[in-house]
Amino acid sequence: MGYEVFDHTADIGIRVWGESLEDLFETAGRSLLVIAAPRILVQPIQHRHIMVEADDLEALLVNWLSEILYLLYVESFFPVTITAHINGISTEIHPDIEDSDRSEAPSRGPKGGAPSESGPGLSVEGVLSGEIMDRERRSLLEVEIKAVTYHLLKVERLDCKGRADRMKVPDQRAVWFAQFILDI
Repeated sequence: MGYEVFDHTADIGIRVWGESLEDLFETAGRSLLVIAAPRILVQPIQHRHIMVEADDLEALLVNWLSEILYLLYVESFFPVTITAHINGISTEIHPDIEDSDRSEAPSRGPKGGAPSESGPGLSVEGVLSGEIMDRERRSLLEVEIKAVTYHLLKVERLDCKGRADRMKVPDQRAVWFAQFILDI
């Protein structure tokens, strides 16, 4: 849905927001590519299927973005469209499930608390469409991104009224928020 870059000493910080968790992951991937090569023009003529797993949403986002970086820098594949599908998220924390469907949701977290956004079996599958960069296009990569770090990493749902992070998100339709740092 949207993103913004924020200042971070010697690195680049990015905040992204989306209407769904899938939208959040897709926007995070696109933001990373815009940072790397804001002026590159490619067509969606080739496709790559990727799948990554993790034990929590933060690690899942890092793994997802790291896989996109691998495609970009190792395979010279520059995607222009990204679609994502998240697997293993409880219906209690997934924003695309209608309230009427929540009665069939798994039980709450320990001691009746909020459901966990972690656990074995989280994965994201994606289809990225773009093309292989030739030497000339590869020279258009303006920023070399070494890695996605865990420093200041956040992935959270914005469903609490009055939450401080809600103030950082300019689009009130956003349900999910993430923040990450790119090591450059």
